[in-house]
Amino acid sequence: MGYETQRFLVVDTETTGLSLDRVRLLEIAAIPVVDGVICDKEIFHEIVNPGVVVPRSVSVLHGIRGETLVGKPRPRTILKSFLNFSRDSILVMQNGWFDIRVINKELWLAKLPPMRNPYIDTAIIARKIFGGRRNYSLPEILKRLGMYHNWKRHRALDDAWVTAEAFIKMMEILGGPNAIARFIRYQRRSHGNE
Repeated sequence: MGYETQRFLVVDTETTGLSLDRVRLLEIAAIPVVDGVICDKEIFHEIVNPGVVVPRSVSVLHGIRGETLVGKPRPRTILKSFLNFSRDSILVMQNGWFDIRVINKELWLAKLPPMRNPYIDTAIIARKIFGGRRNYSLPEILKRLGMYHNWKRHRALDDAWVTAEAFIKMMEILGGPNAIARFIRYQRRSHGNE
């Protein structure tokens, strides 16, 4: 099946920090985009209890505290469902190198196979469209696209939703799914695709 008919899955995570050697997954969200439309009836969203203390400095950012995690499922349970949900999808992430490494670390800890889905990074798409900056934040991308949102930043579902809207707009600018397929090949050659 070609990329033109593929399901894109916009993914975001929240974690216990930014250090990849110590970070653990706290929240994961995935929003399908098919034919340039968000499929809001098929959203995947879960809070995960990794069994570790959430540093106060991090919980201030996203609002996920120890009490939020009480009774929530462990990573293995959620990730088994996520692997099934994301099967045959092209992942779309903002600064995806971090999210994919966090997810694969949790899969490794859970003794599950790593994700092998192709993925594209909205920050790299923005660099291709707008040039200039080495890295584009999500608020900067929205500003460049003329999309002004007041959303709850640093929550996986909200960030994934806004990223999905930005991705759809950027896909239109690039010329639709065929251009995205070319972009995936470009990203693989230029930046790798872990």
